Amino acid sequence: MVKTIFSIGVDSENSDYLNEKIGATNFICLLFVLLSIPFFWFTYSLIPDLAYLPILFFLNALAGIFFNAVRMHSASRFLASIGFLLLLTIYTSFVTPDHEPLIAGLLAMQLFCLLPPWILFDFEEKGALIFYCSISILITLFLPALNDLFTHEISPEIVGLFKDGWPFYVGIFISVFGMTGALLFLEISTFQTGNRNAQLISEMSAKADMIAANEKKLNDYIAEIEAGKLEAERRQWASGGIAKFSEILRSNHHDSQKMYDALISGLVKYMGANQGGLFLLEGQGSDQRLSLVAMYAYNRKKYLQRSIEIGEGILGQAVLEKTPIFMTDIPHEYVLITSGLGDSPPRSLLVSPLMVNEEVYGVIELASFRKFQPYELEFIYKVGESIASAVSTVRVSERTKTLLEELQQQTEEMKSQEEEMRQNMEELIATQEEMQRKEREYLQRIQDLEQGAVIQSYN
Repeated sequence: MVKTIFSIGVDSENSDYLNEKIGATNFICLLFVLLSIPFFWFTYSLIPDLAYLPILFFLNALAGIFFNAVRMHSASRFLASIGFLLLLTIYTSFVTPDHEPLIAGLLAMQLFCLLPPWILFDFEEKGALIFYCSISILITLFLPALNDLFTHEISPEIVGLFKDGWPFYVGIFISVFGMTGALLFLEISTFQTGNRNAQLISEMSAKADMIAANEKKLNDYIAEIEAGKLEAERRQWASGGIAKFSEILRSNHHDSQKMYDALISGLVKYMGANQGGLFLLEGQGSDQRLSLVAMYAYNRKKYLQRSIEIGEGILGQAVLEKTPIFMTDIPHEYVLITSGLGDSPPRSLLVSPLMVNEEVYGVIELASFRKFQPYELEFIYKVGESIASAVSTVRVSERTKTLLEELQQQTEEMKSQEEEMRQNMEELIATQEEMQRKEREYLQRIQDLEQGAVIQSYN
């Protein structure tokens, strides 16, 4: 029930601060309701004519709770801060004889009534706190003047009781009880505030953790997006490169040297390298060698020759093992990159065999001042397959062209031989006809001779 009384006028639409002050006002009014009962009892027993003041005291307390219930919170706090003090001041002025010191028990109760403004207001309402505290202090300071203003005929025996009799102790008890209750309320309020603060801190900590977790998720999501974006850019870069070099291979297939030059210069520029070389396998069997067919910005210090045997050096080893070789610790004498500032060793060297269907057709060698990234290495491997396929096609075309030229030459030779044979046949036929003609002439002459001999014999 007490909790219900404390909650009178409290509304969820109000701020937490206002609801806290409404509860404090209800507490003070309820405390004075309880104190008004002994206050009325000993007043009615000793000075019945002043019994109306404890009744007003009681009604003032009920009015404070009522005003909270009807949302007149300012009026409720005014009655709790000033109303009890004014009634008690008038009561003290009536009881204290004129021009005599204040009665200690009543003064203790007077001082107790200075507490409500400090409970109902704080520095968040600094103006109201200063106003009510100033009014309370002024009322207390002007007690001697009010003592002369409010007079009542009271017997010395009753005044003596107020000074050192049981009313004195009742007044002290009421003051101590009231102050204890006020301090207890402040302690409970402070404890509840501490609990609320601890709860708020816990909630804020939980929210901070949730925010941190959400921030981490957001950062992870952003990182995933960035990684996806970077991966998409790299795929686009690789796809663009594949398309570019496919176009070079397609448009220059009729001129192999032009194709090789365009490939190596394009690769060096597209990869952001500094120099590169394209080597192709020449020969058959044990006579196979790597031959430099195209280069870009090359200035070799060790391998100045344009032909390298299989298994010799890094290039020959890559062909022999059929695996790419990527180096970041390069021998100083192996290759130097020439620039306007002189010759410097590269930071990374890539030697990638040109393979298709496990058959090696050559190698690409790229040197750079920067380190190649894994996706760039993967790109070179894929481009290498396309180059190997193109080289295979070019070589098949060249062999086909050579075979066609040889076949054409053989055909021409056969045509020449056929013409010669035809001429020989014609000559042979003419000779045979001449021989047949002569043979007929000879036969005719023989026949004529034989006929002449018969005629002569007859004659």
